[in-house]
Amino acid sequence: MKEFENFDWNAFWYNDSNKLPHFKGGPLKEEDIKRVEEEFGYKLPDSYIELLRSQNGGAPFYTLCYYEEDGEFIPVYLTAIYGVDPKLEYSICGDSGAKMIYEKWGYPDIGLPIAFTINDGHEMVFLDYSDCGSKGEPKVVLIDQKNDYKKTLLAENFEVFIKSLRKYLTMVTIDEFKALSEDEKAFFIERLNDEFETKRVVEYLSAIGVENLSSRLLGALARAYNNDRKFKKAIGIMDLIPESDRDAIWYYRYGYIYTYRRFPNTEKYMLKALEMFDKAVDIAKDKEVIDWCIEPIECSGIEGFLMEHKTEFPKIYAEYVNYKKTKLDKPDEYDAEYEKRWQYTTRVSKKIAGHYGVNWIFDQHKYSRYAFAVEFDDAMIESFGEDWHAQDINTPINADELLVVYRAWIKNKDQLNENEMLFNKGELIEEERDNEMQQVEIMAYLKPDDGISFSLEELMFKIHNLMANKELRGNVSFEGFDNIGFFDKKTGKEDRANGLPTILVCCGS
Repeated sequence: MKEFENFDWNAFWYNDSNKLPHFKGGPLKEEDIKRVEEEFGYKLPDSYIELLRSQNGGAPFYTLCYYEEDGEFIPVYLTAIYGVDPKLEYSICGDSGAKMIYEKWGYPDIGLPIAFTINDGHEMVFLDYSDCGSKGEPKVVLIDQKNDYKKTLLAENFEVFIKSLRKYLTMVTIDEFKALSEDEKAFFIERLNDEFETKRVVEYLSAIGVENLSSRLLGALARAYNNDRKFKKAIGIMDLIPESDRDAIWYYRYGYIYTYRRFPNTEKYMLKALEMFDKAVDIAKDKEVIDWCIEPIECSGIEGFLMEHKTEFPKIYAEYVNYKKTKLDKPDEYDAEYEKRWQYTTRVSKKIAGHYGVNWIFDQHKYSRYAFAVEFDDAMIESFGEDWHAQDINTPINADELLVVYRAWIKNKDQLNENEMLFNKGELIEEERDNEMQQVEIMAYLKPDDGISFSLEELMFKIHNLMANKELRGNVSFEGFDNIGFFDKKTGKEDRANGLPTILVCCGS
């Protein structure tokens, strides 16, 4: 069969690319093929020559391929393919071609470089003649300059490589997605999830209809809702998967949902998460799923729940203890006292946690309560939709007193509000002597208006106005609350027995 028989080259090439003047040469000449083969000593494969006949180098519309490593699919994004026009700088025989790539960039002479990736020369796609000899059929490999010129197989030959290229994920139309096979749909959606394109996952799968999705695609949709922190929707999708298809990954995902959902019943949800993780560990066929179960327990601060209920969840407890021992310099340091320290986090986590994903930028504008409510509502609608008031994110924070810690730049203590003090003994985080500014941590005492609980909007309003008379520099984007323990509201010292729940306001640039 002829190379690339019935292949649509018009759809393959992207002729609006800004790469075109640098990579697209004139019509292919036999003398140019011969020149490359004689200069570098490698016979060009017929499939590559067929590509050159369609267009002598340029930018492909299909730019994406994958290779598998340690169970993960790693994306490779092409930007341009070399031609053989000697007049062009960017061709195999041009000034910025194979010779320069060997001599100046240090790439090994295993064959011919044929394509650039988005990493601007720090990785290149090669025709690799190492196994077949200079006259044989070369494989296609990726060479990573930054990783000691590591070589990774992309395809057994050039034709297979070109046919494996895909459109960039978000450029695939709904109709094109619908036309894919079941396995191709699953692969495509899993890669979108890997890149956190959650809205596109929902868009593509909704076009098919939830009632028409396989268990595998339902699991992928639940994963997307998890990543978007829409936990109620994730639970609804997970429940649609038949019991016969509920494997270890299903139980892991269900546990993940309850680990981060937390509201309105933190303790109940944490125990539900541990129940799911315990079941996942029990039926897991590989260690990867077990590792997945361990990660949210460690990262979400619910170790204390596990320690308190270890007899109820013996399998995940055993795996978690083994994992923790590998992190200690001396495994025998893991003892009863070590577990007690983790149990302390249980009391903290029961009070308040999370609110990651809330869309708010702190600044030096002091709001009235009404003006803040209007702007905050707009910001929350953008992130969570019109119904954000009814979602878990807006569950009241049940604390009749609360200490809040945040970082800011001040000149002196006169900038502190009446309900504020310097935290951590006023220790400086950073100092600028030229303008006498210093970055410190500030602790503030807050009470809810109703004396019972804070709404999210009320808490954010009060925190914003505390910060308004101080400089935050680049750290103005709200990233969530972290529990840091229980502290005395008068002294600012840690008091695990009688102190108030204390949260750190996390901000980024």
